[in-house]
Amino acid sequence: MRTQCFALAAAATIVLMADCATTRAADVAAKAVPPKPPMPVILLRLDDLSRSGAHGQEPVSARWRHCVDFLAAEGVKASLGIIGNSLEEDAPAYFNWIRDLYKKGLTEFWNHGYEDKADQFQGPSMEEQKAALEKTQRLAREKLGLTLRVFGPYGNNTDAGTEAALAAIPEIWVWFYGPDTKGKQVSLKHTIDFEQPTFVPNFEKFKADFEKRAAEQPYVVLQGHPNQWDDARFAAFVQIVKFLKERGGEFMTVSDYLVSDQMLITRWKQKQLTPQDFAGKPEEEWVKANFQEGDEIWSYCSPPLTWQNMAGSEGFAIFRNGWLVANRITRMN
Repeated sequence: MRTQCFALAAAATIVLMADCATTRAADVAAKAVPPKPPMPVILLRLDDLSRSGAHGQEPVSARWRHCVDFLAAEGVKASLGIIGNSLEEDAPAYFNWIRDLYKKGLTEFWNHGYEDKADQFQGPSMEEQKAALEKTQRLAREKLGLTLRVFGPYGNNTDAGTEAALAAIPEIWVWFYGPDTKGKQVSLKHTIDFEQPTFVPNFEKFKADFEKRAAEQPYVVLQGHPNQWDDARFAAFVQIVKFLKERGGEFMTVSDYLVSDQMLITRWKQKQLTPQDFAGKPEEEWVKANFQEGDEIWSYCSPPLTWQNMAGSEGFAIFRNGWLVANRITRMN
């Protein structure tokens, strides 16, 4: 697991980025960061969680249970999108199943909208979209005891009203496949599909795309729909997961990734520098030891909330092909 260096970063990462606090500390600290990993971080996005297909008192369908049991046996982390209206039911077995999964630490749950309607976030007013988001947030708190930090729309269809609605809900930190929200929610981009076409995991197509396009990505979001997988489709999904594990892929939940050094410092970048900028300065030898031709050097500073919560950090970072390879902390509290 990549190191997580900032104690309260989970709260601070997703706040609006702004100028740093000005308090200075005397000590200068250097932090060793592992070199670029052989694989991007894998963010497994599994959509449409509800009781659809469940029989009797079963918490969820056999297809969902099969998928989750496999991931648990493999030690693979995943993020599951809850359809909000599924929490309206009187379904204690379903609620307990979700809570138990969350407690085990391999699974995160996120807001997949209130209804399984592709136009829920494309067309309705900002107020209607905000109400739909807030209804799912409220149900998750009341029925599950969870605050959902991530949003992904059913069908991935959104408009300007969605952005305005999310800006008014600060407890949602991340948006799957959203636009650049200028420091509001973090947007995780769509780069590679393993379902080709939708609902059909395809190992050979995925493998070809992954080997061609993923090498220099810091992360990839892999979106799937377990309740649509018959035995053959599930077998292809298993093959994909095992391929990624054999390649050394690290699976994270979205929240895990957000508090990793890679994500934090990338978000906090301020000014690009050159090795010559460090001549005669305390960091000169650090730059010489870590910088290679083609690398980028950036100054960075964490947002004000981190300083207010005694978790601020400022310094310099070296990136190689988009990956953080060295980090020197010059100020912290």
